[in-house]
Amino acid sequence: MVFPFVKNWNFNCRQVGNLNVANQLGEYYPEARWQRCIVHFYRNVFTYVPRGKIKEVAAMLKAIHAQEDSEESMRKAEAVVKKLKDMKLKRAAKVVEDGILETLTYTYSPRGTGRGSGRTILLRE
Repeated sequence: MVFPFVKNWNFNCRQVGNLNVANQLGEYYPEARWQRCIVHFYRNVFTYVPRGKIKEVAAMLKAIHAQEDSEESMRKAEAVVKKLKDMKLKRAAKVVEDGILETLTYTYSPRGTGRGSGRTILLRE
């Protein structure tokens, strides 16, 4: 099985809907990077946030993805994790800490390749 349309591309396997395809892509294109869906990541974080604090946490998460580059995004993520822990939301902080890198794959792509949308299907490297 060959996937010429994704060679040297970042790839969001959720759009394909078949995890076997995702696993096979990794075999054929070991350089391809995983981009986790930001919306689903947010929902995972919100699982551990009380309803009254969701808007505040959502603003913090959006601030991570609004940064100019990957280094700034990681710095902001560290600050968000610290703030979540200070708010006594340790489980939410753990989800952010463990999953943030998967949501920032697009920040490593050159500008002009769909970078910044956060909901991309394919991005050129």
